[in-house]
Amino acid sequence: MKYIVFEDMYVNIVPILFPDCLTHKDVADQFKGIVILSAGFCRVLYDSEAHRVKAYACGTSVSLNVSARVDEDSKLITRVLNLEL
Repeated sequence: MKYIVFEDMYVNIVPILFPDCLTHKDVADQFKGIVILSAGFCRVLYDSEAHRVKAYACGTSVSLNVSARVDEDSKLITRVLNLEL
């Protein structure tokens, strides 16, 4: 899975997750005027004991020339997927 983290007009930090068949640039182009903070790849695993998912961010978007903020993005995506807003 791929992802982009951006800052919206209300200064919210928002991750977008999407399939590998799309490029980071193609997805980012759908959101004109956004500030892209990071982008990369994401693996999501389910922890059956904790009954929650854990996200692991890594890599770089070649099409956007932006890298993952590994620890920060992993925590953000994990929080959002577990509805811990």
